[in-house]
Amino acid sequence: MMEQYGTVLVTGAGGFVGGRVVERFHLDGLAKVRAAVHRWSSAARIGRFPVDIVKLDIMDKDSLTRAMKDSDFVIHCAYGDKRVNEKGTENVLQAALEVGVRRLVHFSTVEVYGDVSGHVDESMPMVYSGNAYADSKINAEKLCAAYQEKGLSVVVLRPALIYGPFSKLWTIRIAECLLSGRWGKINHVDGFCNPVYVDDVVSAITLALDCEAADGQAFNITSLERLTWNQYFERFNDALGLPSLKQKTLIGFYTRASLMTPLRLTAKRAMTTHSDIIMKTCARWSPMKSAAKKAEALIRTSPSIQQLKLYNRKAVYSIERAREILGYSPAFDLGRGLRLTAAWLKHHGYLARLGG
Repeated sequence: MMEQYGTVLVTGAGGFVGGRVVERFHLDGLAKVRAAVHRWSSAARIGRFPVDIVKLDIMDKDSLTRAMKDSDFVIHCAYGDKRVNEKGTENVLQAALEVGVRRLVHFSTVEVYGDVSGHVDESMPMVYSGNAYADSKINAEKLCAAYQEKGLSVVVLRPALIYGPFSKLWTIRIAECLLSGRWGKINHVDGFCNPVYVDDVVSAITLALDCEAADGQAFNITSLERLTWNQYFERFNDALGLPSLKQKTLIGFYTRASLMTPLRLTAKRAMTTHSDIIMKTCARWSPMKSAAKKAEALIRTSPSIQQLKLYNRKAVYSIERAREILGYSPAFDLGRGLRLTAAWLKHHGYLARLGG
């Protein structure tokens, strides 16, 4: 069978979106997939399929050039800290230019618009917000534009909230919050969450690969549904078959977020500087392990100040450009997407583990 897109290199193939790209492209027979992972341990999910898996550090130019050799397209899903998002992306772009790939699809985010409200389309400027991840994605997009001028065909996708199987942030973490009994409908929270199911994002990537009119452009990618964060929590809660959410006060959530901030920072510093000692101590001393698990669960099921601000953001991201140029049309409404997500959580035993 002749693959439509030849050989496609996917960076970040061990992650949530990159992993689904690999699965869909292989199962649909769209391309000969070359799946690039940063660590072999992250290849377990995609290792079920007979695809070419390569170990790749995007900070290493030589390994990038080797991995990208003979590739027709590159889908750049890998991300990390500021250096990885910026210098790593520059390395990927340079290798793609040197190898001569037909097009590179770069994975960005709607967070590049900053804390905006109202109708948001691609004509709006990118705004530095102080959010390290979002700001690094702005710089990465600027690098994409620079390499477009050098002759590399680049398309940028800016997805909103991506949920679905294997999503840690908007699937597993939300399920954990709902199962904890400490979550609820938050009064005075009426921002929009703009969800999009992961398979719709993969479809957008597919459309972006060979659409001539897309060359050099950026596209918002989300669904057609507009709902508040409270509605999203309620719909997700219902899909999991849990008791109805109770009303919670915003001030109560802010108080908890403020109290948890020092614990979050302390835990992050401790794991950054003393992770080996902490892990060994937990393995040998059960009281320490139990205390660490409780602290982690409390942190994970408590919103941060940044999250609470996000929940009140009244932005609606337009997908008109994606519909008109790419022919993008979301196939998954929220009901269907959440049913599939809940089924995956149950099948993999997350509900039993998180609930316990």
